[in-house]
Amino acid sequence: MKSILKKYHFLNESEIDYLNDLADNFVIHQFDIYHQTRVDFSKLLSYQNNINKFITDNFEDEYSLKAMELNRITDSDAMMDGFHNDHSDLTFVTYFNTDFKGGEFEYIDDNENHVFIKPEVNMTLIMDQNSSHRVTKVIEGQRFSLASFFVLKMKNEKQKKTII
Repeated sequence: MKSILKKYHFLNESEIDYLNDLADNFVIHQFDIYHQTRVDFSKLLSYQNNINKFITDNFEDEYSLKAMELNRITDSDAMMDGFHNDHSDLTFVTYFNTDFKGGEFEYIDDNENHVFIKPEVNMTLIMDQNSSHRVTKVIEGQRFSLASFFVLKMKNEKQKKTII
């Protein structure tokens, strides 16, 4: 799947409020490509259930959550990341703010075209590990996204067995 699926309303209102509060009090816990902070999974149970239902309804394989993080990119970061593929089998990126300029999601589709997606509140993009993508430079404000990374359960089980 080099195409990106676009879905809406995985978050409920209280989850959006929680993420906005987290964004307002953002503390960097990690810096990889983006500034990242930890997320309290217990405050996003409906979101997780909606994603799990979507996976069950649309994919034959079983996936398990590997990581979930809140990403921030600001205009002062003066960056535009390069194209990359996530280190997960399936990724869900959900937006909850739009008070910024720039910061579009860009990917290369099956026909090698560059496709730009402007983030919308409660829009989720779904992609697999073959989807080469990046975020364009944020010109003004702060862009936040909730990224959820999943791995095939079969892979997880094989990795556990080889460790023992």
